Amino acid sequence: MNDNSGRKETLFARRLKRLREERGWTQEQLAGLAGLSRGAIANLERNRQPLAGCVITFARLARALDTTVDELIRGCPLREPRQRPG
Repeated sequence: MNDNSGRKETLFARRLKRLREERGWTQEQLAGLAGLSRGAIANLERNRQPLAGCVITFARLARALDTTVDELIRGCPLREPRQRPG
């Protein structure tokens, strides 16, 4: 059986970090916007936290990053992100 879950988690970790850095945010800033701890963001970016069962986390991150859960997970941008006020 071919299991690509480790590869998918690694891609997610890279994508999350890239989206955060594109916005010029620290892990602390993203954590505050997503209602998560900085440690949770760090663990996700380092692929140290399993993704299974994190639907609420995905939704919080997508909302904070002004993107879709689909883009977070699969890397498929569906729209242009809005500009956040100052």
